Amino acid sequence: MTDQSHTSADSPTSVRELLLDRLDGSDLTAEARSLLRELLPDERVRSREGRAGPVRLRSITAAGWRGIGPRTTLELPPGPGLVVVAGPNGSGKSSFAEAAETAITGLNSRWEGRRAGDWQKGWRNLHSPDVTPEVGVELTVGEHGEAVTVRRSWFGTKVGEARTGVEGADGSERSLDEVVDAEALELARPFLPYSELGSMINGTLGGLHDAFFKLLGLELLAEFDGRVKDAVGECEQTVKRADTLTVQLRDTLAALDDPRAREAAQALSGTRPDLDRVRALLCSRAPAAEAELARLRQRASLAGPDLTEVGGAVARLRKAAEGAEEARYGSAEEARRLARLLETAIEHQRRSGSTDCPVCGTENRLDRAWAEQARAEAERLQAEAADAQAARQDVAVAVRAVHDLVQPVPVWLRGETSPLAAVWQEWAQCRDVTHPRELADRVERAAATLDNACRQVREEASLRLAEHDGAWQPVAARLTE
Repeated sequence: MTDQSHTSADSPTSVRELLLDRLDGSDLTAEARSLLRELLPDERVRSREGRAGPVRLRSITAAGWRGIGPRTTLELPPGPGLVVVAGPNGSGKSSFAEAAETAITGLNSRWEGRRAGDWQKGWRNLHSPDVTPEVGVELTVGEHGEAVTVRRSWFGTKVGEARTGVEGADGSERSLDEVVDAEALELARPFLPYSELGSMINGTLGGLHDAFFKLLGLELLAEFDGRVKDAVGECEQTVKRADTLTVQLRDTLAALDDPRAREAAQALSGTRPDLDRVRALLCSRAPAAEAELARLRQRASLAGPDLTEVGGAVARLRKAAEGAEEARYGSAEEARRLARLLETAIEHQRRSGSTDCPVCGTENRLDRAWAEQARAEAERLQAEAADAQAARQDVAVAVRAVHDLVQPVPVWLRGETSPLAAVWQEWAQCRDVTHPRELADRVERAAATLDNACRQVREEASLRLAEHDGAWQPVAARLTE
């Protein structure tokens, strides 16, 4: 219990706040304090009461359970403090404790780690086989001491074949989560037989330490300690790797005939390498030279058109153009007009019933044979028109697909008068071509020309990059690492 008279409004109210307060007042470097703040876990908020307020145990009831045969109830004073249930061996003390825990949690922690067979066989009272197994507790919940009963009953022969019910004083069903905080039960189990009390005290020091840490809510310290150890281990590995690289680089730099290598070797000599001097050496390249290197790197990674993709798109375009020609590309509208004319004549003959031609006046021309022939011709013309329209649509799709592959001149290349810029401009102008066969031919030629130009530019830029730094560049990369 903290003496409130000795606390101030500014005093830390949690373990995390206390650590942050101590950290701010330490003599650590700013970098170390910042790292520790990042490693410090967030405070876990725990409830010390039930969901509906304080929860107190009023009675425990068991039947056909462990050492208890007929239904028996153990009355308890529902108030704060420690309740000790004493009695001779075999009187059922542990059975009542296990009954209370099983009723509320569905588990029996006392049997964790033991042989499952013993528990499977010994959970029922063997001397009362006719008694239906049942365990339950009566609780008082909240400030007004509302009575709530939690009961677990078995409907099968196995320990897991059971159901739990929660009932209020008025007989209404309640949810166990509304009454009992599972996290609080896990933090401080209130049902401990005598043997378990002894094992907590007489167990290993590590187990006792962990139990008290958990009981006192100090897991944050343990988690923080683990995080700091992991961070220290990572830092040590980084330092070790850097030391190894430094030793290797000293020999390499000594054998390199370059003023930058000699300066780097001097910076890495001695018991404490001058890393700031090394960084300055790596960044000492003139802005103009850096700009030229950036330009060369850009050209060394230049990518032109994908010839495989272009070839596939061009082949599909040529196939669509050929199909359009076979479908009589320009006859779709004419076929539709003729089909409509025939359909109109057929409809006229059907409505009027006359077989005379209304156009030329020929008698008995529009007979049944004529109507059947005209209807077949109209259907043929409609199919021809549909084929021509589909072919036209295929060509439009293929043209659009080829246009999508043609990329504009890169921004950094615009305005140049180099051969590469000219070739790329010819490639970009292919988007203005709409005739299928002309587009296919121009795209095929332009793609091959541009691919060859990009390859030459890449090779030249890569060669100049290699010549720029020679043997120094690989060493500089290792120095940067």
